[in-house]
Amino acid sequence: MAQPQGLNVPAIITTGLVTVLLTCVIVEGVRALYNYEEPQEEARKWDNATKSTVHRLRDEQEANLKTNTKTPIDTAMASIVTSGGKMPTTKPNG
Repeated sequence: MAQPQGLNVPAIITTGLVTVLLTCVIVEGVRALYNYEEPQEEARKWDNATKSTVHRLRDEQEANLKTNTKTPIDTAMASIVTSGGKMPTTKPNG
């Protein structure tokens, strides 16, 4: 007696669905691993970097933020009105 020559459709569909599901799980796992490792790698790079221009500028900016006095909102609004709507310059004099 001869074997019937047909496609096993349920097995093909099941294999396809399992393959798609497994692919999605792997992709999301790799994405999660990347999102976990990337900030740590950035922190390691910054920690191992030598004192460069970027570090110097960052330190200067942090010092400026700590030493600059805050302007009350009334004074800030008045200075913008008197300057004709233009923002005051932040460039140092000289």
